Amino acid sequence: MTQVPFNVSARAAILIGRENIANSKGAIIELVKNAYDADSQFCIIYVDNKLATLNDKLSSREVDRMISRGIHPSYFKRLYRRSGQSLLLDSKAHPRYLEAFKRRIKRLAILYIIDVGDGMPQDIILNYWMTIGTDNKLYDYRTKSERVKSGAKGIGRFALDKLGAKCVMTTIPDIKRYSGAVFPGSVWTVDWRDFEGVRKTIDAVTANLETLENSNLILSTSSTEDEFDLARLWAQLKGLEYATKDNLPERKDFDDFYHGTVLKITDLHDDWNSELVTQVYEDLEILVPPKDIENFRIFLLSSLEPDRYGEILGPDCEDFDYKVEAKATADQEVEITVYREEYDFEKIPSEFCNLESTKKNIIAFPEKKWTKTFTFSELLSGFRDNESNLAKIGEFEFNFYFLKRTSTRKDTERFFYKEISDKKRKDWLKQFAGIKIYRDNFRVRPYGEIREAAFDWLGLGLRQASNPAGIAKETSGYKVRPENIAGAIRISRLTNLEFEDKSSRDGLQETKTFKVFKSLIISIIGKFEEDRASIAKELSAYAKTRAVEDIPVDPVTENLARQIIEREKEKRKKKQSRPLVATGGESTTSGPVGGTKSNNEKADNGNNDERSDELAILAQYAEGVAEENEKLLEEQKLLRGMASSGIVAASFGHDLSKTKDSLATRFDELTELLAPKVSPLDFSEFDEFDNPFEFIKEMQRDDRNILMWLGFSLGFARKDKRKRKQIYLDQFFKSIELNWRETLSERGIEILVDCPDDLKMRIFEIDFDSIFLNLLVNSIEAFKLSKIQGPRKIYIRCSDVDDRIRVNYSDTGPGLPQHLTDPNIIFQPMYTTKRDSVGQEVGTGLGMWIVKVISDEYQANVQLSAASPPTGFNISFSFPQKYKSKA
Repeated sequence: MTQVPFNVSARAAILIGRENIANSKGAIIELVKNAYDADSQFCIIYVDNKLATLNDKLSSREVDRMISRGIHPSYFKRLYRRSGQSLLLDSKAHPRYLEAFKRRIKRLAILYIIDVGDGMPQDIILNYWMTIGTDNKLYDYRTKSERVKSGAKGIGRFALDKLGAKCVMTTIPDIKRYSGAVFPGSVWTVDWRDFEGVRKTIDAVTANLETLENSNLILSTSSTEDEFDLARLWAQLKGLEYATKDNLPERKDFDDFYHGTVLKITDLHDDWNSELVTQVYEDLEILVPPKDIENFRIFLLSSLEPDRYGEILGPDCEDFDYKVEAKATADQEVEITVYREEYDFEKIPSEFCNLESTKKNIIAFPEKKWTKTFTFSELLSGFRDNESNLAKIGEFEFNFYFLKRTSTRKDTERFFYKEISDKKRKDWLKQFAGIKIYRDNFRVRPYGEIREAAFDWLGLGLRQASNPAGIAKETSGYKVRPENIAGAIRISRLTNLEFEDKSSRDGLQETKTFKVFKSLIISIIGKFEEDRASIAKELSAYAKTRAVEDIPVDPVTENLARQIIEREKEKRKKKQSRPLVATGGESTTSGPVGGTKSNNEKADNGNNDERSDELAILAQYAEGVAEENEKLLEEQKLLRGMASSGIVAASFGHDLSKTKDSLATRFDELTELLAPKVSPLDFSEFDEFDNPFEFIKEMQRDDRNILMWLGFSLGFARKDKRKRKQIYLDQFFKSIELNWRETLSERGIEILVDCPDDLKMRIFEIDFDSIFLNLLVNSIEAFKLSKIQGPRKIYIRCSDVDDRIRVNYSDTGPGLPQHLTDPNIIFQPMYTTKRDSVGQEVGTGLGMWIVKVISDEYQANVQLSAASPPTGFNISFSFPQKYKSKA
């Protein structure tokens, strides 16, 4: 057998660099990360683009430089006119020559990436830098200053090809890094166009490597032709200290440029005009996490606009409504701290803070922050972690800010909001909104990138659109918009081993662990949403109880109230001559229209204060009615959606109802037809998977399930169930047990009913179906997810005591999650503990809400209580005697 080696086409380098990296901004980031991995204190990005842009005025020196770089002298004769020692752009220059000149001078831009890190001796260049996909950073993953290296794939250097056709790298090793050994510097030169060509293999392409005699970056890179001087560039940065967070280090602090690397990239592929430089500057701002990278700074300079840029600083948010800090440990616990800056606490009445509902429903109010520790399992309540994905996540930090973009005067007064600057917030969010991921201090693109598809990679927008209700609505759980939050998730190569890069550098691999991680992040965001919504709901309820004179009235509502009063007043004037208002026994009458002032009008003038009070009362009443109507509309939307699903199911059920009778017997008939030719005994020695009669049994089970579903879907909404009638509770619950017996027995579940034979109620049967079928489905799901061994039983007990009809429903399942401090949260709409295999919520969150709504309608005083034994779910209903049937 012949051993055949692989060969690699030279085109592979182009695929890795030019075609693999999305754009020049991404390429710059890869090279900045290399500077960080080299243990440099800083990285300077210098764009020499002054000659690459059309200038109105050129000096003789600049013209000579452009001619030496390949621009034909005829362009200057055609487009400029001489004025002393300078050339001025001719306003009458021909457009065709002008456009051709612009295209040619674009190539004159030069890009420099400068660091003062470890540098590279020649053996490192030969063995690692020149090796595609080298694994040295994978195993040698810490620098001498204990930084965790951000690179691991060994392909970051091919970002050079994305930026330009040619590159010259000048590098001088740091003798301290290499144990005091003295290595000469090197100049490495490559033309990436050498990788192009038909049938060229990688070994046919070479780079030039020269030994550097001078051991100083300033002297080694100085160029009169390009007017590049590293010492002058550093002095320019010194002059821009107003744009930096701290003073620049002294040159002696980093060995005065005696080690490090300078990358000079020419024949650039992009037009490095002012717009692109600004985009790179802004993109690098979000490259740096909100908390700055320790001992590493990034600077950007441009020769075209030398005073415009400077140090790149990470986003710093000082004007925010909420800040959330979450720190996860290896023990699968998350410490969450919530900072509340949205409210003017000095204006919130102490009466509100002392209300029982405030103390019960809001965590640590009126404190401006609270801290609580949750386990991963608590945050993903109901998630079955069969593959130990939670343990694979590892340590991480997640901090984010919430900023509302605007607030109405009414909401500001009702919720005691602080005054905000709408424009400043919108401008800040326009640049920094989104949840970004940082690994070992560098951003993983494209998560949270504005104007990109991955901006909302957590799906917060879709989540909010499915439940768009306002923050104070009782019928829906508040969900935040992705445009209103900005945050950073910090992970590491060392602690989050499952989070691997895609080969395209376009994000992380979508493993199951990463999907569970996304669900965990959404749950952390949910803790903020719960806090903000709980405060808003309580303040909204409090506003309705405050004195009329203290309640702000919406101008639209007030105007409508005035119209109602005036319209009623005119109607009464026309119809009759009797008092409209009586005060202290005084009678007022209306006079003819257009006549003298009537007694009634005089009374009106004398009772302005009273009318103002009446107006305020009427306006407030109108607002209350509007809010109540809005709440009913929210409920109606939810119920309408569920009704539509039910109608569709019933429609299909009616189409299938013709086959209903045959479902129970068709496979028995098939077995009888086959009996003369073949019988189950003929396959007695066959494996189960090769026995057709075993398949028939499996299909029979499926038919029974379909039969049950048809019976349920066709029977649930029968007309007679929608009429109030007399129901014997014992018969009602036993009919449920009978209809579900086969499904329950397959799962080892038994329903035990204990109700008096003669206990009956006058109710809508469909209401009781909605309550107890929802509870039954929840119990089945709970038993399915439970790891508890033992009998699976559901108990339904009825009694008639103390002038109340009591119904108790309980099961022996796992019960409610132990971390629920307030079990009644399960009655909130959209709250669910049902999750799929990656932790995403899959339940509707409406079942227990429906139970609560119907129970309240019947004044059933629904209560959750501890089961006996202390596992299981237990809920009781206490109906008034008025629903008891006396016939």
